[in-house]
Amino acid sequence: MSRSGTLVALSPHLDDAVFSIGAFLHLEARRGTGVRVVTVFANDPAATGPAGSWDAMCGFASAGAAARARRTEDRRACAVIGAEPHWLAYGDESYGRPTDDDDVWRAIQGAVAGCSLLVVPGFPLRQADHAWLAELVLRRRTELPFALGFYAEQPYARAALARGQKALAPSRLEFERVPTAASDRLTKVRAAAQYRSQLRALGMSRLVRTFAEEWLRGGELLALPS
Repeated sequence: MSRSGTLVALSPHLDDAVFSIGAFLHLEARRGTGVRVVTVFANDPAATGPAGSWDAMCGFASAGAAARARRTEDRRACAVIGAEPHWLAYGDESYGRPTDDDDVWRAIQGAVAGCSLLVVPGFPLRQADHAWLAELVLRRRTELPFALGFYAEQPYARAALARGQKALAPSRLEFERVPTAASDRLTKVRAAAQYRSQLRALGMSRLVRTFAEEWLRGGELLALPS
């Protein structure tokens, strides 16, 4: 990318972009590219209701407490990789995903305004929020005045590839391994470790195995415009 450009990673939840392409984002930030991580389902920090099923599994008692803690984790992780975090307060599947697609799309357009390249989830899209977001972007992509790319979602892509699953996104997507420096890869691990609440359920060892395997195979998987 041009050093005068801005790269935006659209993240369904508060961790997906870093877990998936944290090394690539750090590489671009290191090169002087402006990097922004926009999380769509960042939930409402002022919510007073009980925690959803996933947040409860991660040790939270209320939805608001989970949103506040996870945003703090995301801020720290983004700082590690050199990205600017931006949060939209929409609820994820466990809190009743929004039904007004137009409202969500307008918010996304505002959050990604001015970018040169937008990258969004593209494989395997087996998680409901990921699939919903990717479908929305694909449906409205003609309204985007900038380049669009896709990334493989980790740690889900590792298992999907092992099972031979195909992408639910358009079959014309050609994912390629993006090589990064050792410093970028180590920075990704440090950034991922900031999501402490999520590691209770996911396990850091699972993530490290995922990261190690993708690096041994040549890097993170992205389908970038030519």
